[in-house]
Amino acid sequence: MHSSISRVLFSLSVGTILGLSGCSNGLTPDYSKLGLLEVSGTVTLDGDPVAGAGVFFYEPDERYCYGITDASGRYTMMLNSEKSGVTPGEKRVEIYTSRNPLGAAAPGGDVEEEEEASMPLEEDPDGQTAKKKKSGELLPACYNADSKLQVEVTASDSAMDFELRSDCSTSTAS
Repeated sequence: MHSSISRVLFSLSVGTILGLSGCSNGLTPDYSKLGLLEVSGTVTLDGDPVAGAGVFFYEPDERYCYGITDASGRYTMMLNSEKSGVTPGEKRVEIYTSRNPLGAAAPGGDVEEEEEASMPLEEDPDGQTAKKKKSGELLPACYNADSKLQVEVTASDSAMDFELRSDCSTSTAS
């Protein structure tokens, strides 16, 4: 009697484990309908590669794709954490080294720098407003917070290099 109960419990356990291991929620996204295009390139500042920068391509409705530069300044755009690619069309571009537009530290960024970036403005003796401390951002605001960078993502142009200048003289991808 004891061995038959044990066999039944064992069979139920094995059946449950096998059944659960083969289960799927059936919610596999269908990316084929998005028309994604592979986009990659490099980011340099005054000719030097920018490592650990977040590159964001914004849709008009503020949805975005992103890429993170490696030590050579190379990036590949990602739709999300699992799928690379960008939908075709006009995009606004923002590039950050120490923080991203969502307020989180970017790779290579520092939480302490984030706290400093959020400090209130104070008046200086000349009547100008300034941050109490630097934000830690290596790139000029013309490439992130005040970006005017625009790109057109098309099937014929999958390489987008951003040759940025400290004086903000670059306004488009090359």
